[in-house]
Amino acid sequence: MACAHFMSRLDENAKMHWSKYTCKASIESFIEDRHNFEHFLTVFSLGIKNQDQKITNDCKTFLEDFLQKCMYLEKCVQPKFYTQFLERLLESSKREIQPVHTVELLCLLGHEMRKVGQNEKYNTYMAKAIQLYSEKKLNLRQRRRQKLSIFRVMHATSQRKRSLISPRKFTKMH
Repeated sequence: MACAHFMSRLDENAKMHWSKYTCKASIESFIEDRHNFEHFLTVFSLGIKNQDQKITNDCKTFLEDFLQKCMYLEKCVQPKFYTQFLERLLESSKREIQPVHTVELLCLLGHEMRKVGQNEKYNTYMAKAIQLYSEKKLNLRQRRRQKLSIFRVMHATSQRKRSLISPRKFTKMH
């Protein structure tokens, strides 16, 4: 129940933060309950990592506008906590998180590493992001080609059937 509550509040706060006049209010709302939010985020990321089914089901809300929520969290929590949170999510990303979010996680972690001067880790994360993106893009192209070839076969088959069926000639009956 608490997980759903904080998930909802995090979602609301992130939306408020990116709205026109409510940025400050969203940060203040987070800061008022910061320790509970940080505890929730720790439990949440560990739950996903350990494949907790309840948390996994609740994470769908978090994954909507995922990048927006992560960028909001970056502004609200300490950099070390934020990096650890992203790393725990990345460790579980193979099972629960879509490849698009995994690429986003890798880019966010790369950005955090670059900010603290860890260029080697930055390069590693970015290389993994590029590799995963390229693989998924290639897989998508291959699936599209398969669908297109199936469509062509179906279309050619239907054309052959039509040509085999000769139109009936109707004669007028007097």
